[in-house]
Amino acid sequence: MAVGSAPLRALTRREAAVLTCVARVLFPRDRSIDLDFDDVEVVTRLDDYAARLPPPQRLNLKALLAGTEVAWLAWVRRPGAAMVDADPEQLAQFLDHWSRHPNYTMRQAWMAVKSLLVMAYVEAPSVLEAIGATESAREEVA
Repeated sequence: MAVGSAPLRALTRREAAVLTCVARVLFPRDRSIDLDFDDVEVVTRLDDYAARLPPPQRLNLKALLAGTEVAWLAWVRRPGAAMVDADPEQLAQFLDHWSRHPNYTMRQAWMAVKSLLVMAYVEAPSVLEAIGATESAREEVA
């Protein structure tokens, strides 16, 4: 599977699909910045990040993505239900539930997934430019 124009380097197709599902909900086009997850190639950026990780940390990332699918299956309560087949509203409800889960470990798992995606989105040059956080903007503040 290619994400954007590049083939995957570290993530599997399934892991990329999980990230795509969550990123689609977190970073839709209709937000204050007219750049969605696909415009800034969030999944490609995370694949590059994963490829640079040492193997033990890459395995942790992969376990987190597998856990995301397990959390989805536990929430939807339909064996075999795939995240990729869910509509965005259903995914948004799942992510909202996960963020408020009564179990601390589950909430922390959500924060880990969200943090990775936010990092990949916010550090994209086009997003930095859109929010005025370019090098020239930082020089003006200093």
